[in-house]
Amino acid sequence: MAELKVMHLVRHGEVMSPSCLLGSTNVGLTELGRIKLVDAVERLVGPKTRIFSSPLNRCSLVANQVADNKTLKCDLVDELKEYDFGCLDGVPFSKYSNTEEVMLASFWRDPVRGRIPDAEMMPDFQKRIHQCLMGIWDEIDGEGVVVTHGGVVRMVLNEVLNLGLDAYRSLLSLEIPYGSITTIERFQQHDQSSYRVKRVGWTHEFN
Repeated sequence: MAELKVMHLVRHGEVMSPSCLLGSTNVGLTELGRIKLVDAVERLVGPKTRIFSSPLNRCSLVANQVADNKTLKCDLVDELKEYDFGCLDGVPFSKYSNTEEVMLASFWRDPVRGRIPDAEMMPDFQKRIHQCLMGIWDEIDGEGVVVTHGGVVRMVLNEVLNLGLDAYRSLLSLEIPYGSITTIERFQQHDQSSYRVKRVGWTHEFN
């Protein structure tokens, strides 16, 4: 009989930051963002749920808070950090030079080959998410909650749907709202795994 495991990926809440590419830059949440993220995570946790989180403040502070309130374990996983946008990371769009605007446009056209100086290489991002994902599946006993970032959620979907790295650009058009939940089921039988995406970018406000 196949073993079923469930992973709930929760994107962090609204951030205290001007409009920008927010990757490795460490910022906190607005109060509304914190409240909504607490609500989203608390909806998912049960007495045996494992919680995993990016160590960046916009994820980890709420993940640790909920874990403490529910007497659960929270693992901070460095590989769950957002994609690193290099020299453009955390820079407000309003302060871009013409060169930086051209650089960003090139990146959005082809994020696999379009290069931002000092940014993470997209194949490296894919590799770290793949390895991290396999490790978390092994740790989950039933259900797990992963508090992370929009880019990570998209790359996880890219991996479980086996789309290939060149398809990642298409996933950039997929809306993953703040505080939203993306749920994936894994069926494991012997050494064979299959996946089902149950919901993507869901928030209770959609009901």
